[in-house]
Amino acid sequence: MKRELITQSTCRWCGEEIADHERDEDRSLHNECAARIVIGSLAHVEERCSCYMPGSTENDPPNMTKREAAIAALKAFKLKQMRTDGQAH
Repeated sequence: MKRELITQSTCRWCGEEIADHERDEDRSLHNECAARIVIGSLAHVEERCSCYMPGSTENDPPNMTKREAAIAALKAFKLKQMRTDGQAH
């Protein structure tokens, strides 16, 4: 008997609905939300969190949803990587 792949319809990170083209490999997170779990908050990517600035309480922007913050963090991470890669040459 063939087993069917059951997919979650909501993201485990942000709780929003997931379209098929937005899923990560384990199919329970948006691609951006999966990246956010690894790369950290927007403040972490921008080196404004307590990892870089003792006493900082910066995290994801309070005016953004968890998904919006994940998208912003991934965008900032990619820009940072492009700058780093450009300096390496």
